[in-house]
Amino acid sequence: MTLKRGDIDFARRAIWVRRTWGRGTIGTPKSNKFRRVDMSEQLGRTLRGYLSVRETEAVVEGRIEIPWLFSEPG
Repeated sequence: MTLKRGDIDFARRAIWVRRTWGRGTIGTPKSNKFRRVDMSEQLGRTLRGYLSVRETEAVVEGRIEIPWLFSEPG
């Protein structure tokens, strides 16, 4: 599964699985359908902090923030 910021719904505490990573390519889930995964409060807090740090680093370094949550899918 590969995640972008838009795949995280903090208000509903959910993560939407929309893509997969395999054999060097990004594709759709096996069922070709998105699915919702519940997110704990602790994970939500952790992801908010992680995204905040990444955003700050991008601003300080004068670059655009990469769209993927983690630097390498998979």
